[in-house]
Amino acid sequence: MREEFMNLFRRVKFAAIVVTLPIVIGCQAMTAKTRVDVETKGGIVYLSGIVASLDARERAIKLAWEVSGVETVVNHLEVEK
Repeated sequence: MREEFMNLFRRVKFAAIVVTLPIVIGCQAMTAKTRVDVETKGGIVYLSGIVASLDARERAIKLAWEVSGVETVVNHLEVEK
């Protein structure tokens, strides 16, 4: 029972990343065309898309690492030119 709860808890956390990370990074989208896609699978977070600045890129990576259960962050974010 505890293991099932922990698995559910991890899925909820990953769902939170998928929902909140694009919103946090996307706040810059009001002035620029920013698009971040977040996918998760088995403790791995995949980030891809375009961000407005290096700071936004670093913030997205940091937010992904701060989620409990994340073992790896694969960063394919590009900074808008």
